[in-house]
Amino acid sequence: MGDRVEVLLDPVVVAVSLLAVYRLTRLLVADKITERPRMALADAASGRLAYFVTCPWCVSVWVAAAWVALVLLAPSVALVAGVVLAASAAAGLLSSWE
Repeated sequence: MGDRVEVLLDPVVVAVSLLAVYRLTRLLVADKITERPRMALADAASGRLAYFVTCPWCVSVWVAAAWVALVLLAPSVALVAGVVLAASAAAGLLSSWE
């Protein structure tokens, strides 16, 4: 397990992971494409649970935990998905500077 944990400290893995977690979090809490299921979940929930599904800080903790698990358990899948998500995050962030 030691070698796997060391992978998490690789600077490229860290950079890709940061952007991937950002993109996944945004997808879940803010993007139009997930609005209907997000609002249905928020409507079905009450109080703090409803807040949880729309709070980027709250959701990002769970997304990051799942991402770390994916990197440790299926690094090839994480690499491919991470590069796609990181590229999408970078494109979105760069387009806001236009």
